[in-house]
Amino acid sequence: MDKFSEGFQQVNNIFTKLGESRGMPWQQVRDHYNQQYSRMNSQNPWNIYTAYFAKHKETELARLPDLNIEGTPSRVDVNKCYECFKANYPEAYIDILETWKESQEAEKRGGTVAQCQHLFNRTVKNLDRTIIKCTRVRKTAEGGSHMPAAPWEW
Repeated sequence: MDKFSEGFQQVNNIFTKLGESRGMPWQQVRDHYNQQYSRMNSQNPWNIYTAYFAKHKETELARLPDLNIEGTPSRVDVNKCYECFKANYPEAYIDILETWKESQEAEKRGGTVAQCQHLFNRTVKNLDRTIIKCTRVRKTAEGGSHMPAAPWEW
């Protein structure tokens, strides 16, 4: 075994142990590591959106008022919805999708109270960041006339 293989095996073992202690698969630990320490998204936003679309099909199809879809939407239709989603939230769409993905993972995982609290705190932090970005976009779109104190005042 060369030095790289040995090092990668050690990293894999660390991710596995950390995942076991947090009640999550090592792949998810790796994804969180990549999101935090590298400047790349470990999962393509399009892939997250397709899962989001599957759960919110009617809401997302409503973004296309001139489209009359019967049956299963085609990939082209989903792509049009994705483009509208990105246009509605240009600065925040990635944060929105990642926060949604985290909430789905939390729903599936369960876990101890401490694990759920940690995930909740992290999700609140991401949600706050997303709301701030959406507020900035809205303020810019309105010409900066009024910035609501909270999203429910929109």
